Amino acid sequence: MLLIFRRADLVRRQIEGLRSVRPFRVYVAGDGPRPDHPDDASACQAAREALADIDWPCELRTLFRPSNLGLKRAVSQAIDWFFEQEDQGIILEEDCLPHPSFFPYCGALLDRYRHDVRVMQISGTNFQPERRTSGGQSYFFSRYNHVWGWATWRRAWTMYRRNFEGLGEFLEETSENGFWENRREKKYWSKMFARAQQEVVGSWAYRWTYTIWVEGGLCIYPETNMVSNLGFDTDATNTIKPDKVKGSQPVRALTALTHPSTVMRNRPADGWTFEHLYWGDPVSRTVHRAEKLGRMVGSFFTRATVRRNSAPKGAAVRCRTTPYSPSKPVGPATVCIRQKQ
Repeated sequence: MLLIFRRADLVRRQIEGLRSVRPFRVYVAGDGPRPDHPDDASACQAAREALADIDWPCELRTLFRPSNLGLKRAVSQAIDWFFEQEDQGIILEEDCLPHPSFFPYCGALLDRYRHDVRVMQISGTNFQPERRTSGGQSYFFSRYNHVWGWATWRRAWTMYRRNFEGLGEFLEETSENGFWENRREKKYWSKMFARAQQEVVGSWAYRWTYTIWVEGGLCIYPETNMVSNLGFDTDATNTIKPDKVKGSQPVRALTALTHPSTVMRNRPADGWTFEHLYWGDPVSRTVHRAEKLGRMVGSFFTRATVRRNSAPKGAAVRCRTTPYSPSKPVGPATVCIRQKQ
């Protein structure tokens, strides 16, 4: 399944990559234009029209939203729709360009671990600075689930906890059973899950991470990076700022697969992932905290000055934040199935 939005040039690049494997069934889901972005309507339409570049015989199934659901709902509901029709499959966003060997890699592992409930996702990315296996294995197992080009099964996705069901019990149990590697990890993920549950962070991926952890699942990672994210720019929804670790990583082939002898989490790899991709290296976190503190101080004095200048003499100065307002409901999607001859 291909998830698209408003970048027609990236959709065409994805189709060029798909042409090398010529899948016989292609699913495409597209969120609708945002009401406060005047250019979205034409850009979303152009991205959908780019699907005309699919020139090999296949069945094309589309789910196009007339208005914007937002990233969390649009992606999770598109995956729901996908797995209503398929038992397993590959999921790509318009800006995540895979190496051609990504497709047979996913296909082989989808078949190999189809009935192994310990494995819940197959990822195509690898940001690790060194090999994590010995003996020449082609992949390893991780607690973390990067979703820049990935695959899974209906059996796994049906467990998706879109409302963080059981979060309180999970945090209580993991505080006592040694689930967390250290206090930083517990603090970070407790905070991020709570923020996502409260809709402060509109992310479907945090819910998927939580689902995998509650179910005791693992994810597969290749020993070489196979997917590059080309979407680090101002047109992106989340990846607006450049990322020196993850952005536009080179991709390499993974041909003959050598399988690990056991299904076991690679803890050193997970330690590196948390410290460098989530918690952040010490220098970056120090700079980030200093910048955040500077913005908070500047914002406070700006608001205080405005209120003081506009208040009667002797009046108290108070600063308030704007409460969260949920989005309005949207209309139904348009589903289309057509045959490409």
